[in-house]
Amino acid sequence: TIESVIQVIDSDCSHVVVGPADNLKWICELYPHIIIVDDYGSKGIYEALNLALSQLGSGYEYFAYINDDDYWLHSFSHLIDHIKHDQTFSMIAGRVFLFKSPPGKYYRSSFFPFSFAFPILYKIGCPFLTQQAIIFRVSDVISLGGFDPKYPISADSEMISSIITANGTVKLVNECVACYDISECDRLSTSIGLIGIDKSASSEQSLAHIVIGKLFMLMFRLYNLPLYLRRHLGRKSLEIVGNGF
Repeated sequence: TIESVIQVIDSDCSHVVVGPADNLKWICELYPHIIIVDDYGSKGIYEALNLALSQLGSGYEYFAYINDDDYWLHSFSHLIDHIKHDQTFSMIAGRVFLFKSPPGKYYRSSFFPFSFAFPILYKIGCPFLTQQAIIFRVSDVISLGGFDPKYPISADSEMISSIITANGTVKLVNECVACYDISECDRLSTSIGLIGIDKSASSEQSLAHIVIGKLFMLMFRLYNLPLYLRRHLGRKSLEIVGNGF
């Protein structure tokens, strides 16, 4: 994971690792450029993210994050290039290759070019964006109070939904820029969707929201029908061969 980040970032970016400093001395020795945020008491990834943002966020316009079992591809730099050329976006998102460890077949994630539908899709348990392929604007996340730890699996999806609901500007890029190991999600969540939606995210919805959600879900499924057919036929994604880690 660290090597995949190094191959993507340039001199305009900083590389931060969040974790107990005593356990990360070997990272400092191998990678002197990395900034360590000493996380000695948080209770999960989202509390760790909020800690890093509170300490470092004021010095940066945008940030992206990735878990230690996932990877960025060379193409993630294309998202960074978009941000450099146009900083009006609240977030910019690409697609991921999905795999289960140990690595076997890789499949493209689904895609939907209409970000306004995400909040409703999220509430009915069908997210179509994953944090491994997203760059967030720091000020938008901080203004919304940071990531909510009460969503232990899907606080990133909750944040995305909140940004869009608050009329944040979103750019969707139809390109795979990361690899996402869904094995951990399989172990942690029995909810609907590939990245696990907390049950509280889909509670107490009005009939109108349910109907609209079902319509958006149908549109989403129809848009991705060719993708589902390729998965069903078991075709391995070939693009991964050329991108490497």
